[in-house]
Amino acid sequence: MFFMFLALCLMLAIRPETASAAGGSISVNGTDILSAPDHQVSCGSGTAAYDPDTKVLRLDDAVIGSTAGSAVQYGVEITEPGVTVELIGENTINAHFGIYSEQPLTIKGTGGRLLINIVQDPSIPGNPCRGIYAKKGGLTIRDTDIRLTTGTITANSAYAVDSWGGDNQIINSTIRIAMQPLKDPDESCTGINIPADGANVLTVTGNSSIIMESLDRGISSSGDITISGSSLSIKDSSSFAVVAGNTMISNGSRLDISAQDGQALQAAGKKITISHSSAALVSTGTNGIFCSDLEIIDSSEVDVKGYWPALFVDSNTVIRDSSVNAVTSNDVGIFCKGPAEITDSEVKAVSGQNKSGLRILGDLAIKDSDITSSGDANNNSISAAGSISITGGTTEIGEGGIASEKNIHIGGVILSNGKPSYDNIQNGSDDVTFSEADYSAVDAAVKKAEALKKEDYTNFETVEEAVQAVVRGKLFWDQDVVDGYAAAIEAALAALNPVPPTEQISYEITEGADQTVIKNGDSSVTIRVNGDFDKFVSVSIDDSEVAEEHYTAVSGSTIITFKPEYIQTLTAGTHRVKIHYTDGLAQTSLILQADEDTEEPPVDPDGDPSDKPDEDPSDQPDNDPSDQPDNDPSDKPDNKPSGTPDDKPSDKPDDNPSVDPGDQPSSNPSDKPTNAPDKKPSSQTPNTNAANQKAPKTGDDLPTIWLLALAFSYVMIRRSRRSGEVEN
Repeated sequence: MFFMFLALCLMLAIRPETASAAGGSISVNGTDILSAPDHQVSCGSGTAAYDPDTKVLRLDDAVIGSTAGSAVQYGVEITEPGVTVELIGENTINAHFGIYSEQPLTIKGTGGRLLINIVQDPSIPGNPCRGIYAKKGGLTIRDTDIRLTTGTITANSAYAVDSWGGDNQIINSTIRIAMQPLKDPDESCTGINIPADGANVLTVTGNSSIIMESLDRGISSSGDITISGSSLSIKDSSSFAVVAGNTMISNGSRLDISAQDGQALQAAGKKITISHSSAALVSTGTNGIFCSDLEIIDSSEVDVKGYWPALFVDSNTVIRDSSVNAVTSNDVGIFCKGPAEITDSEVKAVSGQNKSGLRILGDLAIKDSDITSSGDANNNSISAAGSISITGGTTEIGEGGIASEKNIHIGGVILSNGKPSYDNIQNGSDDVTFSEADYSAVDAAVKKAEALKKEDYTNFETVEEAVQAVVRGKLFWDQDVVDGYAAAIEAALAALNPVPPTEQISYEITEGADQTVIKNGDSSVTIRVNGDFDKFVSVSIDDSEVAEEHYTAVSGSTIITFKPEYIQTLTAGTHRVKIHYTDGLAQTSLILQADEDTEEPPVDPDGDPSDKPDEDPSDQPDNDPSDQPDNDPSDKPDNKPSGTPDDKPSDKPDDNPSVDPGDQPSSNPSDKPTNAPDKKPSSQTPNTNAANQKAPKTGDDLPTIWLLALAFSYVMIRRSRRSGEVEN
């Protein structure tokens, strides 16, 4: 009997449950949902149901925990890995631990919301209360609305959201947290706590909104925080508001944070970046911002207030293209231990005690910015242990001054209570320099004036006077005077009156007019004009100016010679040539022939028979009388006496394309025929007669044409001789 009892106890002790097969358990309101019928548990008027296939625990209008104020330890307890809690309708959990998971957890909404009332369970004293607790981190909240509140908390800390490491995300969700501040150095109420060391991060994206009030600490993270396109509001945390590692606020995010004893935004030893976002940060007990490196960039707007320096930066500060209003009640407005750069920004740094608005222990560079910095006779408004450079913009220093332990360079307007003042600027070595005024507009106007010719205008002396009035070397505070120089020159240029145009002279081409040239690579072209060489300006062909390296121009009166290599670049055909003078021009034409278009046999201009075609009858066509035209006088044209205009045959065919009437041989037997032109090709005008043009067909018929011409010449000579014999 005893052994049966032991066996029964052992069976009960090791009784397998449904969850054990999956490696974990899920309980809702104290009931194991994995072993419940259909994996479903009634929760007040709603239900909790679990789908083992998808590992989704669905809360549908569920009410979990006591509604009478007493609490259960766990509203939902999960040890099963990979579980997602899905919210449908209005759900409420009243518990010491609202949702507890030993594994990474996802909570998402499907049109549903969740209210977690964190109620302390007296049965577990010393164990902090938690609304959502991810014991191993990796918490994701997406597409939902969650509210977390606390009742009376005593002798215990409380965390609305507590995730111990990993990658934690809030996406497209609204988180509202309202707690009871304990104001106890050992116990506190914290909105979001991510305490584990390592690569743990918190990312808030997708137009999410986190709203916290009535607590001791807002967000406490040992890892990095990124808030992108979302908002964070923390109202009057009794300690600090946000403490984290590297903190990035970007993409139109909005921060409205206030803290009492601690910093509003702290990244000790890390970097805070505010990019294209707005932030209102207030600490009534210490700094508004405290970090190692600070960047406020890309049109951000930051309003920060503190009891000690509103901005306290251990290393580098960059403010670019943004607006910063830093006000402190009991210290300097902005304090930076390293270099600081302010560019294209508007910065107001004010101390309620008239201490320095800007105190930099490194170099300070201010460029194109508007600065207002507090100070008085006993406190410099701007001071730096390194060099100070202020260029562009306007800097208001009130009753204070500008001081540096190194160099100071000023190139921007310095105001003392609204009036320009450069007296209260000092450094240890009196090495203070000032920028010169910008003369770029003056230089541009002078360049315009120098490009004009005085003789072309009737009142150019007004421009000369305006240019001569320019005084160089003025400093930047006289920029309006320098701008006036540029305006005066531009006004004088605009008022110029051109000299009325005079009548242009038409000069005469005395040599080389309308000449024809063959493009053979060796031909140059020379044109003489009767214009005065002293008035010569340029040459153009087809209205395009010819570069000077393509021709020579010498006096006598003006002789222009185009170089052969330039002639070779022109296309065949007719070109218009103009020689320009200050008071006129000469015009002519230039005809270019391609080399193959003018291939003709060489001709001796003196008519040496040795250069003429060989007239040996043996080399000429067959002269058998039977093959020649009938030379009977009765068949010949009327032959008038030699020397009269009518000596040429009148019955010559008109349609012979190889012979032009003007090229027929003389009737004088002593005149031998020639087939060469009277002038050399480089100086003759193109012959438009059909006999001198190539046949419009493919192939070279030149030998055939020459044979026909020789035959015809031979016949005409024979006729001429016979005619002479008859007359004799």
